[in-house]
Amino acid sequence: MSAKILFADDILNDAKMFSLHFSSEYEVTFETSAENAKQRIKKSEYDVYIFDLYFKDQSLNGLDLLDAVFKKSPRIRPIVLTGDIDTERVVKATQKNFVHVLVKNANTQSELKNLVEQVLEQKRSQQQFEAKSVLNGNSPELKKLIYTLERLATRPSKPSLLITGETGTGKELVAGEFARLTGRKITVVNMAILEKDRAESALFGHVKGAFTGAHNNYSGFIKQAHGGILFMDEIGECSPEVQAKLLRVLQDRQVRPMGGDSSTTVDVQFVCATHQNLRQMVQQGKFREDLYQRLSTFKVHVPALRQRRMDILPLFRTFLNELDSMQAIHCDLAAEALLLAYEWPGNIRELKSVAERCLAFTDGRLVTKDTAAQAIRSGFEMDTIFSKIDPQEDQENLFQVAKRRELSRLLEEALSKCQGNRSLAAKLLGVSTRSLQRWISKDSNLLISQGRRGRPKSNLSESSIQ
Repeated sequence: MSAKILFADDILNDAKMFSLHFSSEYEVTFETSAENAKQRIKKSEYDVYIFDLYFKDQSLNGLDLLDAVFKKSPRIRPIVLTGDIDTERVVKATQKNFVHVLVKNANTQSELKNLVEQVLEQKRSQQQFEAKSVLNGNSPELKKLIYTLERLATRPSKPSLLITGETGTGKELVAGEFARLTGRKITVVNMAILEKDRAESALFGHVKGAFTGAHNNYSGFIKQAHGGILFMDEIGECSPEVQAKLLRVLQDRQVRPMGGDSSTTVDVQFVCATHQNLRQMVQQGKFREDLYQRLSTFKVHVPALRQRRMDILPLFRTFLNELDSMQAIHCDLAAEALLLAYEWPGNIRELKSVAERCLAFTDGRLVTKDTAAQAIRSGFEMDTIFSKIDPQEDQENLFQVAKRRELSRLLEEALSKCQGNRSLAAKLLGVSTRSLQRWISKDSNLLISQGRRGRPKSNLSESSIQ
């Protein structure tokens, strides 16, 4: 799949020139209106963002676009263009993190090309790291998922795979890991952000003249994925027309472009993902049952972060180290308790964003409870953490109540699974044995429970919980 670039410049000729030079290698969208560009940033996903800083006679400028990008994707490194390096806007742009500034000159196109490749390479490395970290944990739910992927990857029949899970759980990363295990290339298309009127053309391709604006032949994502995997994210967003054509491709293993009179045989393994209940959509008549059966030959479910709490702290530390590898960042006991107690409605995506905000909010090497709370509040309303708390309780103690209740539940569950072995329970939770001892000492119910059971010698070993 070609990388997607959003280019915004108020000079139409510059925008057209950029599109001319880059459209053969990338999927380019250009805007001369800063407001329109901002709306595209909100509604769609792009791999590279390139903005001019100055938009003549417009209420928004390149700095506004940078803010919009950082609000949505904090780790993206946009490229900003300017004709004068000394302007106030350029100074402000360089003060923002992760910004490439390029002064327009005779070699702008070649320099831009190098920068675009650099941004894309950084994104590829980031995705590989995220896949490795997200799928690294000790929870039984995660181990079951990985085991299933490894078994399916060795099947020579290349069966269809449906990945389900809440938003933010890392379904695309799971698909990427599956592709790595198979050794096949992966082509990615997100049906949720694909414009409805061009979804059919984007998937199946078109011939020149098939519709207004079809100036050249286009192969389409399915044909581009020949010999590999086509990952269709948010498959539930497909229109009835696209569903019907997709079913024919799955049945016949042939694809015919829009306006074409012949079909091409394709060798593609379909991997799809959704956060929706497709079975329910079938019952409601919103999704074809025959297509559902074809796509769900095998199914894997990516657990929500709250369902694999023992992976929260190891993941959080991984994200901290990735975001700032120059110094070791640690969390104090209260911060860890808060991270474990929170419900994480945004799942792993939210956890990583909170890690980024913690780094921004802390001045030293220690993330405190207050820092973690501020980072969480900055992203979401905190109502979700208090969903199981009596509203009559003291409002000032809600954080403490939530942390105490959730932490107590986690400790009891870990100790139960490890037959009272505190060293193994600590390993399961991703904390030190010393931290576990301190938590238990503050929980009177656990102390009583442990006292009743005693501390039996466990026949468990570390390998039995890995």
